[in-house]
Amino acid sequence: MKVKLREKFLIPTVFVTVLGMLVIGYSAYVTSSSALRIAYESQMCQLSEGLTKQLDAWIGERQAEIAVAAMNSEFIALLAPDDMPNTPALSNDIVRRMREQYTFFADIGVIDLKGIVRAFTATEHVDRLDLSERDYFKEAVKGHATISRVFPNRVNGEPTFVIASPIHRDGEVVGVLFAGVELPRFSTAFIDPVQIGREGYAYLLDDQGITLAHPNKDFILDIDTSEFDFGKHML
Repeated sequence: MKVKLREKFLIPTVFVTVLGMLVIGYSAYVTSSSALRIAYESQMCQLSEGLTKQLDAWIGERQAEIAVAAMNSEFIALLAPDDMPNTPALSNDIVRRMREQYTFFADIGVIDLKGIVRAFTATEHVDRLDLSERDYFKEAVKGHATISRVFPNRVNGEPTFVIASPIHRDGEVVGVLFAGVELPRFSTAFIDPVQIGREGYAYLLDDQGITLAHPNKDFILDIDTSEFDFGKHML
């Protein structure tokens, strides 16, 4: 079959044109995909920074509430020497009302210098529960406000951490006020609603890679991301 001169040029021209269009199309796809990936990464970084600031502010507010409550005169009186009058019933009522007012507090209590709980929302533990070996007590009794690591709440299994603040009388530490804070109160409001793209989501890890908040509640306190390559990279 004879091919006309025009056809000799047309075929390679069409081929080059189609190939060129494919190259341009692929290049545009790669460029747009790269731009989309960069946009997503930027969005995730901004979200991460924003959530971190919100979490810091939220915890700071809880710390401030406990620090102010630690100055309550009834708590100071409760920790008075044995030869001075104290009011354990009134102190129990105060911590109970605090828990009703601040619903993210799981338990609230007062500890004396020996580590014995002297007032508590769970009154059956008063004068019986010994918290002297808890790290947050050891730090607070030295005069330092402190926050514990997250652990499962003994009642409902929710991820909880403890805020502890020293109680002072005449400039001396006489005891510790502590409160368990349920993390889901924060994650439900600030982390769970976050959506990235169609299926993306936010989750929260501690500094060791333990999952503290996640859309799949079965992962919370159960998945250790440090065991995976992506987790090691993030940490």
